[in-house]
Amino acid sequence: MREIADYALLGDCHSAALVAGDGSIDWACFPRFDSPSVFARILDARRGGSFDVAPVDGRPLARRYLDDTNVLETRFLAARGELSLTDAMPVAEAAGTPGHPRARHGILRRLRCTAGEVHVRVTLAPRFEYGAIVPRFRRVDGCAAAIVGGADALQVSATRPIQVADARAGARWTLRAGEEAWLEVLWHRASDRPPSPAPDARAFRDRLEATIRFWRRWMAGCRASGPHAGLVRRSALVLKALTYAPTGAVVAAPTTSLPEQLGGGRNWDYRYTWIRDATLTLTSLMVVGSRAEAEAFKGWVERTGAGRPEDLQIMYGIKGRRSLPEVELAHLAGHRRSAPVRIGNGAAGQRQLDCYGQMIEAAWLYGLVGGTLTPDNWRVLAGYADVVCRRWRDPDHGIWEMRDDPRHFLHSKLHCWMALDRIVRIARARGVASSLGAWGRERAALRAAILADADRRGW
Repeated sequence: MREIADYALLGDCHSAALVAGDGSIDWACFPRFDSPSVFARILDARRGGSFDVAPVDGRPLARRYLDDTNVLETRFLAARGELSLTDAMPVAEAAGTPGHPRARHGILRRLRCTAGEVHVRVTLAPRFEYGAIVPRFRRVDGCAAAIVGGADALQVSATRPIQVADARAGARWTLRAGEEAWLEVLWHRASDRPPSPAPDARAFRDRLEATIRFWRRWMAGCRASGPHAGLVRRSALVLKALTYAPTGAVVAAPTTSLPEQLGGGRNWDYRYTWIRDATLTLTSLMVVGSRAEAEAFKGWVERTGAGRPEDLQIMYGIKGRRSLPEVELAHLAGHRRSAPVRIGNGAAGQRQLDCYGQMIEAAWLYGLVGGTLTPDNWRVLAGYADVVCRRWRDPDHGIWEMRDDPRHFLHSKLHCWMALDRIVRIARARGVASSLGAWGRERAALRAAILADADRRGW
């Protein structure tokens, strides 16, 4: 099984896929990041399912993203020629909403012979619901197939003939210099009418070009300069791909159960929105000029965090769900046999005091770049600060989400201090008297406690 570092990310701001260096797609979920997987070979080589495209007698040479996009190009050297494979999750700019993506919930792959002659093998073996379902395959016509299982279905279209056999769809094609072939896999609900097969090279090319335009138009607003500008721009594209466009949420990662340590048990589902991770992500995007994502996340927080400030959770589902029950999938072996595989995340019920600091820090930075805080925003932030005043002396589960009794973590205390420091700054900038005295006193007490603890530890 491949190493995690071997995978490249595709995304459409609704979900994501992972492409291995040899052209195999070993992870994808539709229609959302937190949906059951369609391909999950990264978690089980035998049962997970995959989508392979590669020369029969070749090896990968190099790969790269097309400039300022999340469109991936992989080059292969074959026995008698060379092949270029271009992969994308098709997306286009929604009408009237610049930067807001409209996704097709699929994967588009272009194969182009760039020299000589290449024999190509295509193997499409989806396994729905985290490998629990081997779906039914039906050939629609010479260049299309329908795949159905449980609640999910795929429509497969190609510009060359495909076959169906042995619980998979596949093809063997020969491409000569200058020739190309296209494949598109689209997800839809099994209960819905499937999209019409469209094995039309021009339509496929239009979708690829629209995807490239979307990413480049979004990147046109990215402010990055200096010796590391290229890395900053690539990082911004990754962060944008991890946003869930319909709500403004940001996932911590597009996958579940990749191990912190091979063979270990800390294999968690990260396809949710942690307050800490999301505020750091949106802060980074604000720094490079992406205010729209900050506005969208602010709206998500206002909806999701509605209620009492003391009920703020450390994480939520990307549509705002609070309950994320954790389940182990015993039928999957795990990445490089690192079990268990989990979906859901029991840490949603933990107390992590640092999230209050992250929220208020993000609001302070949002104001610094010109964002507007409404009176309702201010009341919520003030409520968070009051919670910190009451709770900063309490133990919590900390940034490491230890699954045992709460402890006292320096990281949590520092972020509680940050919460009170930033709320004081915001209050002064807004000219609001509010609870400045109490916040200031607790901020001083927190500082003294942190320094005293440092002295005891010899820091």
